[in-house]
Amino acid sequence: MEMVQPLIMQLVMLPVNLITEPLFNVVLLGQKAEGKFARPWVEVNPFEKLMKGGATEEATAETQTAEAPKIKAGKKKKKSQHAD
Repeated sequence: MEMVQPLIMQLVMLPVNLITEPLFNVVLLGQKAEGKFARPWVEVNPFEKLMKGGATEEATAETQTAEAPKIKAGKKKKKSQHAD
């Protein structure tokens, strides 16, 4: 029974995961690409919330824009000093 249990789980989980995929719903089932099936399809990462401390998507977007490096306009070049 040790080796059979993972096989049974795989037999159950693969069809369930297939049905929830947007590509399957749009192409094979013929649903319109609107709402949650609208393209581009974003892959949901369940570990992202754990890594960010459970922050919401809005808070994550705000921190990403705040932490982004600001580009300075008109950088000045340092003059090299040569000994004559």
